[in-house]
Amino acid sequence: MGGDHAGVNYAQLFVNLSYSRKFADGKASWGAGAVFNYSYLQMEGLSGFDTPTFSADLGHVTDQGKDHAFGVGLRVGVLGEIMLGIILGASYQTKIKNTFDDYKGLFTHGGEFDIPAVAQVGIAADVGPAVLTLDIQKIYYSDSNAMRPQHNQQLYPYSLGFPYFFVNYTVL
Repeated sequence: MGGDHAGVNYAQLFVNLSYSRKFADGKASWGAGAVFNYSYLQMEGLSGFDTPTFSADLGHVTDQGKDHAFGVGLRVGVLGEIMLGIILGASYQTKIKNTFDDYKGLFTHGGEFDIPAVAQVGIAADVGPAVLTLDIQKIYYSDSNAMRPQHNQQLYPYSLGFPYFFVNYTVL
């Protein structure tokens, strides 16, 4: 791919500033929060992709050092006991825009590397000595050009768990 090695260094930091309230005599709550994101990216050894065939912006594909991006999103959620021992929750986080200008030849739309929106629902049931949980999550990769899976597939990760038994799957 160019050079004597290829590599990527990518990190993200999220900070949430949240507010929540209980209602329905304390059996339910809602919350909302701002999600602040800092990300950095460093790509090395990809000079083989720094050609007109692979990039619309030559010179901005690899070996640019660390590039930094900042973004802001919103997360909202509700949680409530729908019947004795059964708790239902749901949340949604908006897409967080990130742009890496130094690598705008590597990612579409001038370096966009957005963090996709996420919707999640879950239920918990108190079944005696344990709590059975089920969570389903939809990650909107198709709305983030740099992270779109092949053939525009959506991912639906879900998990099922007891205190000592966990199952996690991703369904395409």
